[in-house]
Amino acid sequence: MKKLLLITLLLFFLLSGSSTDVKGDEEEKVNLVVHEWGVFHFKLGDVSLSKSEIFAELPKFVLKPKVEKPDFFKPEIPKKPGATKRKPIIYFYADKPTRVSVTVKLTSGKPLCWWPEAKVDNGTFTWDKFIVGETESKAVVKEVDKKNWFNIARQTDASWLTVNKTKEKFLFYEGDESDFDLPLKITGTKSKMKVNLLDKKTLHDVFFINGKKVKYIKKLTAGIIINFEEVNESSNAKDKLQKALKKAGLKTKEASGIVKIWDKEFFQNKGIRIIYRITKKAYDKLLPIKIVPKPIELVRVGLVFVEDIDPELHTRIDGLINDLKEKKHLDLEESPINVLTKIGRPALAAVTRLMNETNDPEIKTYAARIIKRIKTPLRIKRLLPE
Repeated sequence: MKKLLLITLLLFFLLSGSSTDVKGDEEEKVNLVVHEWGVFHFKLGDVSLSKSEIFAELPKFVLKPKVEKPDFFKPEIPKKPGATKRKPIIYFYADKPTRVSVTVKLTSGKPLCWWPEAKVDNGTFTWDKFIVGETESKAVVKEVDKKNWFNIARQTDASWLTVNKTKEKFLFYEGDESDFDLPLKITGTKSKMKVNLLDKKTLHDVFFINGKKVKYIKKLTAGIIINFEEVNESSNAKDKLQKALKKAGLKTKEASGIVKIWDKEFFQNKGIRIIYRITKKAYDKLLPIKIVPKPIELVRVGLVFVEDIDPELHTRIDGLINDLKEKKHLDLEESPINVLTKIGRPALAAVTRLMNETNDPEIKTYAARIIKRIKTPLRIKRLLPE
């Protein structure tokens, strides 16, 4: 009898001990802190960012959706052209091992890739009851090439995550083009660019870049003319961006990671680019997130990166849109409809805005026709082998 009692007590303590190693969703409160950053990437040129370009810089183990059989006859005309959601990365900091569940929803666009393993359904990523913090699990860290950006992203003081048999420093996901509306109208010339703000927007931590010339504006509340001939080359633009990211709530190593990962695209490529920061409220609207247990701090920092900017082309597009509004030259071979169609993708944003704003059914029809003509050949081109 005594022996049976001892065995029962031993089993009780063993079971109760194993259940308290990791805190559950509704158990004792923990000091959970969550930080996320991501980039909304616009390419205003005639060719959008291809999947092959995105996948080329990813480790092979990163997960992707199953390839769907293409339908050449099904039209694919989004409501408005938008941005690719690039490298949203979520870091976790916990004072003890904790089970956490995270759900992120794409309000538009489709999932491109994610890591570690998650349930992906209808534009929603779900990582269910993974462990934040060190454990005695046999989970392993996937090795990547030393030059891959994953190594830079891992260089933080964030807690390790255990997701099934994988150990990682962060959650990662990407989505394709969404209906994120760029609140900028860019005209003028390459040396003297005019930027108008649409819909009374306010932009934060704005960088106007042309080659090595960089103009930084902390808060932009009205239109502005950027004369690049009067802008000096900047050697501290990266420091300014990192400082702005830290002020927005990111830790030093997180902010440093963004700048290192995006250094080439942001500061080394040729042409005119614009970078600005969106608010947490705007980020939450674009990518709603649910975290259980609720963190004591949630920081989400989003950057909008616009490249392939040609002010002279957009000045021409602006004139053609005005001609279309006033129904001028519609009977000519070089009519606004035909020329905007030839210009292609760079005209999509302006034509789509016109279609959404006009009350004239005839103008709506013209705009819809232009959008369809532009998008259909692009869709067929994308489905051909790259």
